[in-house]
Amino acid sequence: EPLEVGAIGEVYTEVAAPLAEVVQAEAAPVALPDMIPAPNSDLEALTARVASLEQRVSEQEAALRRVLAMMIDWMDKEKSFEARFVQNSRAA
Repeated sequence: EPLEVGAIGEVYTEVAAPLAEVVQAEAAPVALPDMIPAPNSDLEALTARVASLEQRVSEQEAALRRVLAMMIDWMDKEKSFEARFVQNSRAA
């Protein structure tokens, strides 16, 4: 017995929103400097840029972990549903 249409929509919504965040973050352009700065010039700017990139990676990692957790949960629910279906069909 297939999943109900509403259940599929809920699973899609749960997985699609965080996944869209990851894709959108990946699609954001990264500003590259025109030339490599001289040593010790704009050290603060470079430090800020590195911190910004680290924050972005952290956010992407968190979003990816949420998506993977939801997918694992969905698969566990799907297996549970299939197991009940098989058990009920054997009982009949």
